[in-house]
Amino acid sequence: MWDTENGPDVYDEINLVENKFNSGWAKIQGPSNGRTLPQVPEYENYRYSEPEFSWELPVGVTAIEFPNSIDFKKYKDFLFVADSNNGIIYKFKLDDTRTKFVFQSPHLQDNILNISQNSDDGSLTESRDEIVFAKNLGLISDMKFGPDGALYVISLMEGKIYKISS
Repeated sequence: MWDTENGPDVYDEINLVENKFNSGWAKIQGPSNGRTLPQVPEYENYRYSEPEFSWELPVGVTAIEFPNSIDFKKYKDFLFVADSNNGIIYKFKLDDTRTKFVFQSPHLQDNILNISQNSDDGSLTESRDEIVFAKNLGLISDMKFGPDGALYVISLMEGKIYKISS
């Protein structure tokens, strides 16, 4: 099982939830960088798990979906994640075990989209082209694959449902 977590002012996350999972919220957001969590007696058998991916600048991660449609077969080994702050759907290529992400960009090898000033629109992002699937979709609150194979995206503030077909 996978989940997303929003950081209050730094580090939104994608996590792989396994047995005895502890994401560290709210003591640790993003990578731990060597920090440890104090054991809580009623949860002492749980272990901290580093996020599989983090955004240093929060994007308001919301929906998470595995493309399960024949129309999206080229994305069968990907995980889609939406954000509410920028109206972007991200695509993350899964490794053979489907427990980690695979990136081509050296900037993403640390599993973090770090803050830097290098985008055309002046926004604070690192090279993200590799992981952007769709953009300009408003405040995305949810997305699901429909029985027709299309991806349906709810844009809350625009009051729209987008239909994306391959």
